[in-house]
Amino acid sequence: MKNNTYSTFIFWAKITLPLLALALLSTVFLLARPIDPGNAIPFAKVNVEELAREKGISAPNYSGITRDGTTISISANSAKPQPNGDRSTITTEGFNAEFELPEGAIVTLESETGVINTDTQSARLEGNVRVVSSVGYVVRSEQVDASISDARFSSTVPISAVGPGGKITAGSMELVRRNENYLLVFKDGVKLIYDPKG
Repeated sequence: MKNNTYSTFIFWAKITLPLLALALLSTVFLLARPIDPGNAIPFAKVNVEELAREKGISAPNYSGITRDGTTISISANSAKPQPNGDRSTITTEGFNAEFELPEGAIVTLESETGVINTDTQSARLEGNVRVVSSVGYVVRSEQVDASISDARFSSTVPISAVGPGGKITAGSMELVRRNENYLLVFKDGVKLIYDPKG
């Protein structure tokens, strides 16, 4: 008797459970509200046409070895070609370059923007330019011109620096190679405020 009751239950369960599942599934479609395109997420708006026009890449990076044996690494937040169609010139935002000199010293350059010319293998950094040397100098300027093919950079606008010995102001500065050594040379009205603690 028990086996007969159990078999009957299984028989009806095989019929009613799939029908119940089908009924529940149908209510999902019957009771679903239509989608209103006007209720899109407000911060999901994207100007597709502008994205199509703006050619560029995010977080680009480049590394290599210059002619004088310096290891160079360049990165940026973003980069895009010039709007006038000049393919040899690239504009970057959040420019960063690191020079590891053959003698072991490391110099980093940071700026708000940078313009790289691939024909001349040069870069112009502008906007809160910061030059940091592993020997202890931190130089600030509004514009620095750097070479990508060898370890050279210079600023022809006034600079301020903090380093071993104190604070320095000058009309210009330049990284030069003398014999086998690289020197950061300050020129044009150099003033040094000596700090014995420096």
